[in-house]
Amino acid sequence: MRQRKIHMAKVSSLFFLLFTALVACSPTVPTEITPALKPAEFVVGPLNLMPATAMVDDSVIVSTVISNTGDITGTYSATLLVNGQQVDSKDISVDPGDSQGVAFQISENNAGNYNVSIGNSTAVLTVYNWSPYTIQYDNSDGAIAGAYVNGDRGHIVQFTPPNKSFKVQKIRIFGATKIANTSELNNLITVRIWDKDGNNLLWSQDVPWGFFLGDNWQQIEVPDVRVNDDFRVEVVTHSYAPGDPIDFISLAPFIPFPGPSESRILRIIGWLASYVQSAVLIGFDYPQSYIDAPSVHAETRSGYSYMGKLIDPGQKRLEGINWLIRVEGESASGG
Repeated sequence: MRQRKIHMAKVSSLFFLLFTALVACSPTVPTEITPALKPAEFVVGPLNLMPATAMVDDSVIVSTVISNTGDITGTYSATLLVNGQQVDSKDISVDPGDSQGVAFQISENNAGNYNVSIGNSTAVLTVYNWSPYTIQYDNSDGAIAGAYVNGDRGHIVQFTPPNKSFKVQKIRIFGATKIANTSELNNLITVRIWDKDGNNLLWSQDVPWGFFLGDNWQQIEVPDVRVNDDFRVEVVTHSYAPGDPIDFISLAPFIPFPGPSESRILRIIGWLASYVQSAVLIGFDYPQSYIDAPSVHAETRSGYSYMGKLIDPGQKRLEGINWLIRVEGESASGG
């Protein structure tokens, strides 16, 4: 019995040793290791400056986008420098793989070039002084011929400022009023400023017909309408004369009015008195046919309109004609 127990103990020990050996020879299964997260890393996008053409004392918005290319949320301290001097700073929290915008406002009271930077992104801000400027396309100091436009349609001029920033301060118009009775002097003329496509009305004012009593230039004050592109000035006289929606009338005796050569006739003031009872005429430079003399006339900027939109009057009737409508104001200069 004792020998059997000893034998069993030896067998158990043998199995234990064999099991231990097998375990030792078994391949080791590696433990999965989680890669370390990349800390927040920031990229500063290009700087945007608005308005693009900045004037002295303008409020200029400097903006950009901060992107986080890291794996964890971080906070970026966006510091605005102007000519190397810190002007402002903001802390921007950005999630991993995300972007956040940041904007600052600055103003300069002297014309010149300013180096603007946020992080590694830089831009040059050019600040201009205001300078008086007149935009005109006519070649006349007065008019010997004018035109009336019936109803709510108008005379319109497309203006291009010399720089992308312009303040309209005055509109000068050469006009003449023809009335049947004095009460008509209170009829209204509407003067409007539109954007370059005639989609957005920027300013409007009514003046009475009496404003153009007599053949002369008149001036309308405008409260500094700021434009940054082409714009349109429209004059709606609300005339209701018989005949065509638009027609040309002499303001002096025995002067031919412009139009297609096959239909040119003479109109005199005596005939005008019997034909047109009530109308406001807007002058134009004359003679005005760039077809006859293309080298001496500026491009045609004048048109026939309804609510800021150009209308084709047909038969090229406005070729070579520029209404006596001018704009005075201030433009960007220097810098």
